[in-house]
Amino acid sequence: MNETFTVIIAEDEPEIRRSISEIVGSHPAFKVVFCAANGEECLNYMTAHPLPDVLITDIRMPGIDGLSLLERIREAHLPIHTIIISGYGSFEYAQRAIKYGVSDYLLKPVLPEDCLGTLDGVARLLMDGLNASFDLNLALSRRSVILPPHTDPLYLIAGCLGNYPFAPGVIHRDEDMLKRRLSAIASQMPPVAFYGIRNGIHYLLAEFTDTAAAGACLAAIASALKHSIPEEFNSLTLALSRPVENESLYSVASRLSLQMRQQALLCGTSILNMNLAMQTAAPQASFTTLFEVDEALISSIRCHDYAPVHALLRRRFEQWYQTSGPVSTLLDYVRYQYVYTGQKIYATADEPLPIPYEWEQRLCEKFTEYTSWETLCEAVFELFAEMFNAVQSVRTPRNIVREIETYINHNYTEHITNQTLARHFGFVPSYISRMFKSYKGVSPCEYLTMVRIEHAQQIIRESENVNFYEISYALGFSDSSYFSKIFKKQVGMTPTEYKNALYPRKAILSSQSTLKALHSQYLRSIQMKRTSKPYDFEVLWLLQ
Repeated sequence: MNETFTVIIAEDEPEIRRSISEIVGSHPAFKVVFCAANGEECLNYMTAHPLPDVLITDIRMPGIDGLSLLERIREAHLPIHTIIISGYGSFEYAQRAIKYGVSDYLLKPVLPEDCLGTLDGVARLLMDGLNASFDLNLALSRRSVILPPHTDPLYLIAGCLGNYPFAPGVIHRDEDMLKRRLSAIASQMPPVAFYGIRNGIHYLLAEFTDTAAAGACLAAIASALKHSIPEEFNSLTLALSRPVENESLYSVASRLSLQMRQQALLCGTSILNMNLAMQTAAPQASFTTLFEVDEALISSIRCHDYAPVHALLRRRFEQWYQTSGPVSTLLDYVRYQYVYTGQKIYATADEPLPIPYEWEQRLCEKFTEYTSWETLCEAVFELFAEMFNAVQSVRTPRNIVREIETYINHNYTEHITNQTLARHFGFVPSYISRMFKSYKGVSPCEYLTMVRIEHAQQIIRESENVNFYEISYALGFSDSSYFSKIFKKQVGMTPTEYKNALYPRKAILSSQSTLKALHSQYLRSIQMKRTSKPYDFEVLWLLQ
């Protein structure tokens, strides 16, 4: 950097003031020309010497503190970049400082790398101001852009066509037409007239002698547009800023766009002069019913009966139109209606249902395209019906668990692991196991075992002549002894005991056959040993 910019520092603590001065002096693009102990000394220096390029000031100082100093600079319309330093990391301080158009905000203790990085950014802004002509589009997108040279106050005029042209990324049909009209008007306006566009809103920056002249120009633009735009573009919103003082056009444009967002009318003209007291209509009592959701509506959506949904939307749209409410109110109502109803319907999913970004963008497009409340209502209803049909397939955790449960019930004879389920349902194995256990109380593998044992019990109940080895193999167990062990753990008895409990007569017959075999064996042993030992009376009694 060949250019050197001047800096003054306002800090009441000598050691900190000296440290900051040394850090700033080490930057090749900056030179410290004065150090003040308070805001009063700083103002006195700027009155008697050439205006510095940058001011670095503490917030809390005796006498005139940093915020008061920034306010004085703003009131005097001094084009100077400001950096505030404070040991109090309060959002309130930062918010007030941004209001005064500061370039950056540093916290104590000030680290050299933080300070030098901030100075790098300020240096780039200063160099842009020296080497480039003023660009309104650039000024609308950056917080710190030097205003063009001017003698009279600058005013920002914002205008847009359409009901609610704030949908991000939407190219409006009236874009080129409005650009041509405003560009032509800008060429006939006072000096320093610039044209720019940001987020669908067209801006003019012009120099007027006073607020009355700016207001007259706003009225002339409104009249010219109303008589020249095609009939289908019958919604027009214009806004005039207060005099642009020592603050960024980015901040001014943000306030104007917010005001337009809140005041735009459907099929009407809104002219907003920020220099006049804004008249806010008192909300009517009937308006509060816009944000009430009928339980009948929720029931109708659950049953896929959309007639009540259509009737409610039409009734609310007509009510809103009769109260001459701004378009933003209706848009907020539609958002509220969807979110509240969706949460009610999907409460069993254990998670709220957010508005998909695609749907909200499409909703904004509908509000931009349609020029009557009846056609707008029909378009919104179509989106409602489409959304509530689509979200029936939303895969909530509970629904996924049900899908896993169904899959296991249908494929229990296969080799199923957490990895198998993860590949099938598109989740990592650990998440599958954790999610399933949180709803079912057991892991997927434990649930698979339970299903297999239940089917084993069913097979034993349905057939007396079963082979336990074949059962274990058919159900997916690789080992019959393991099957018997798991069966006893879950049922409380072995497969044989379970079968004998089901068929007790057959168990007795089996016992008698065993005793007869023992008796025959005993007789053979007597004959072989030629013994005269009497019969075992207990055995004979059992055989009777």
